[in-house]
Amino acid sequence: MPKPSKTPAIEAFVNANVGKTFSTKEMCEHIGCSLPTMLSYIKANAIKFTQTTYGSYLINSEITSITTLDSTDNISDEEWENN
Repeated sequence: MPKPSKTPAIEAFVNANVGKTFSTKEMCEHIGCSLPTMLSYIKANAIKFTQTTYGSYLINSEITSITTLDSTDNISDEEWENN
């Protein structure tokens, strides 16, 4: 019988700890998963993590950047209000 996926437990941990930094060992201990499983998740979901030091990651929020208008894309206030 196959083992149940750890993905839901990893995602719950990640979502509950946005903005915090953990080592991979700490994450594995909290979640109850193996290091290869955790590393595979980090690799597959790289946008959710920023490596701070070797083996430690900052958990990012879902929104990692804000797109702004380029200075060449200027529109007038009137055009903005009409859109």
